[in-house]
Amino acid sequence: MVDGSFDAAVAGCTHVFHTATPFTSKLRPGQCAEALQRPALDGLRNVLSAVDRAGSVRRVVLTSSVAAVLSTFLDHPDGAAHVYGPGDWNETDRISHGGFAAYSAAKAMQEREAWRLAEGKPWDLVTINPCLGERDRRALPRGPTPAPPRPRPTPAPAPPRVPAVVGPSVTRRQDSETIEILQQLLGGGSPAAPPLLLATVDVRNVAAAHSIAAFDPACSGRYICANDSIPMVDQTRAVKKAFPHSRAPTRELPRWCAPPPPPGPRPRPRRPVPRHRGPGPPPPRRLLAILGPLMFGMPRSFLRGYSTALGVGRFDRSRINADMGAESWWIGRDRSLGDHLTWMARNGWVADGAVAPAEASG
Repeated sequence: MVDGSFDAAVAGCTHVFHTATPFTSKLRPGQCAEALQRPALDGLRNVLSAVDRAGSVRRVVLTSSVAAVLSTFLDHPDGAAHVYGPGDWNETDRISHGGFAAYSAAKAMQEREAWRLAEGKPWDLVTINPCLGERDRRALPRGPTPAPPRPRPTPAPAPPRVPAVVGPSVTRRQDSETIEILQQLLGGGSPAAPPLLLATVDVRNVAAAHSIAAFDPACSGRYICANDSIPMVDQTRAVKKAFPHSRAPTRELPRWCAPPPPPGPRPRPRRPVPRHRGPGPPPPRRLLAILGPLMFGMPRSFLRGYSTALGVGRFDRSRINADMGAESWWIGRDRSLGDHLTWMARNGWVADGAVAPAEASG
């Protein structure tokens, strides 16, 4: 991060978009400050210093994240009954926590720093807070860049982390975690969906929000750009319904795989927790709670705070609807995921026949 490296790019500009932050959940706590916190803050300061020196910029649009808004749906005292909006901040996660929590902490620190640096400046700041995007592998310290992954009809089992920003791309790049996970989804790599909530947003919604935020003077502050979280199995069932030839799971792992909910009042589960009735000893009651931190870089608090036992996690999109008229152009989750899978099929990145639409089946 060389100070002044963005000066030439920003010179003469009236609007600047800052969109890049490294994202990975596979770092040990001791690695997170250098790999996540430093580039998030130094990169932001470098861009905004160039904005100050340019003297021509009127507005900066920062791609933040719902990770800067909340850690899990249990952050607020009201728990999952709370509707998370622009007034909420992630006060829970720390870089020292490692894994996914470290990324969330870095995003919250970056956005807070952006608002601090924007005070008293001749330009104004607007932030867009979408669902979590996919990991930018090029931004992470690593060895030689491997060749793009090749599609595999029978991929390895998929972990319970999922792409949240979905939709067709304007490029044919394959070095995308979204593509890998959806390949696994279509190929049957996951026999059942984890009992976790999932929020998605279409990449075209995110792009439209950035464009409107930059050029509409009425826009200001923070904008949540996300659909409400619903059980992951509801999403995979929608994929199976739209693409019957895929091997997307239609079952959910039993609730005893998830971590126990915290003490105190909580919403009633959507359905009774199944009990072990087979021969032999009962299975581990908190299997996902054990495997999550070890295999997937997800702390138990994250798994607990996104458990389907909470019902639905809600986001407040009232500002983006009121200021940007999003209700007229918003692309819903089912169309978004369907368009993404169809785009992958056209590029030959899924097994033959896996994405045959419903009307073409049977």
